[in-house]
Amino acid sequence: RLAAVGQLAAGIAHDFNNLLTGVVGFSQLLELRKDIPDSAKENLRSISTQGQRAAQLVRQILDFSRQTVAERKPLDLVPILKENLKLLDRTLPENIEVRSEFGRDASVVEANPTQIQQVLTNLAVNARDAMPDGGKFDLELSSLEVKRGEATPLPGMKEGRYVVWTVSDSGTGIPPDVIEHIFEPFYTTKNPGDGTGLGLAQVYGIVQQHRGEIDVESKAGERTRFRIYLPAVSVPGQAETTDP
Repeated sequence: RLAAVGQLAAGIAHDFNNLLTGVVGFSQLLELRKDIPDSAKENLRSISTQGQRAAQLVRQILDFSRQTVAERKPLDLVPILKENLKLLDRTLPENIEVRSEFGRDASVVEANPTQIQQVLTNLAVNARDAMPDGGKFDLELSSLEVKRGEATPLPGMKEGRYVVWTVSDSGTGIPPDVIEHIFEPFYTTKNPGDGTGLGLAQVYGIVQQHRGEIDVESKAGERTRFRIYLPAVSVPGQAETTDP
């Protein structure tokens, strides 16, 4: 079902992106004309800004449908996640405690740093919204080896080594009738204007682009836990360790 939704969303996104390119481009060209009054130029800048925001939504849709082209390289998740957790610690409300635990296992994956940051940011925003009265936001890295013939945490996982990235919160939880829809684009339980319903859809698409899998567990009124399984690579000496 998600694959079918992805194909439909991708087709619409590509066509919409072409329209946006024209809107933004012509507004910027008009702004450069000397015979355009300053008051009109301000409106043209607003058109360009809103068009670029719409283009960002298109990119989120394409991430969900796994059609975004992004360069991936060996990346050690520990340094980039630590750096981004520092930022989250400063930007999340003071009543949310940010905690992390990084094991000694290998944490190198084939990944795009910017997309990894997007995944963490989207999960953190959802956790924040689930904890209006404060709570705990936890991030953990561990490893898992799936051997031939063994049961896998999720259907379709291949044998091999995985870096397991766990993000959890002590928020309000997700009801059972909602949890089966959370990765669908434009699905949201937030009030109109408070969310686009694309955050978790983008997370799902990025994980799939990285040949990984994602699972969610939740208990209403207590917590929500996301687990991301990314294939590990054995080239720690070549791993990129800096945040873009």
